[in-house]
Amino acid sequence: MVEHTNLITFVFLAIQLLRGQHTKYAKVHHFQSKHIQLMTNSLEYGQMDGEEMGTRAFALDFKVSQHPFWYIPENK
Repeated sequence: MVEHTNLITFVFLAIQLLRGQHTKYAKVHHFQSKHIQLMTNSLEYGQMDGEEMGTRAFALDFKVSQHPFWYIPENK
């Protein structure tokens, strides 16, 4: 999660992410858990799937789960 930032800072942090150095900066917050809940206390503008939701308070849940995955290449 990155606090308010401009394009130059965003690009700089993206480069640091590739180097594994992004968590050393004050605007970057690194959380690690199987379940994170994020809530806003004030009304915020929202958009979901390209549709405007207006301003409202939000409560978001992030959960980590495992799902089996396999890749079957096509025979050429």
